[in-house]
Amino acid sequence: MSQPVLRRTEHVDWADAELAMWPGVSWSREARSKHHALILTYRGQSRKVIYPCSSSDSFRGPQNHLRDIRNVLKALGAERQIIVKQHGVRRKRNRTSPHRVVIADRATGGPKRDPWEALKEMRFPEPVTEQPRRKTLWQRVKGWIT
Repeated sequence: MSQPVLRRTEHVDWADAELAMWPGVSWSREARSKHHALILTYRGQSRKVIYPCSSSDSFRGPQNHLRDIRNVLKALGAERQIIVKQHGVRRKRNRTSPHRVVIADRATGGPKRDPWEALKEMRFPEPVTEQPRRKTLWQRVKGWIT
């Protein structure tokens, strides 16, 4: 199974969305020969984060790049903006509705036959509990010897 092909700018898009969550952090990009560099600056201190620029990187590539960005920013002392998630009103279960709906049979007008009724009428033979035990291999060998 092949890995999904990523767009060339996937790392850039994910990084821009993540860096917007870190107030006071400025960044710039630097094109290099094989890999690009993201230069992060916070309170006068700068660090480089290297990331691949090829689209053949795995799907985990952008996620690993975000992990590196977060680790570097934490090392610089930056704090991520806290997002308060807003939840909607929780739906409540309608306890007045019946749990089991009995559908009326069209021909008779009454309820349909219960599908479990046939199982109640079934009878199975009782298992035989006392069967003669077979001799073990050692008992048979002992019988041959004596």
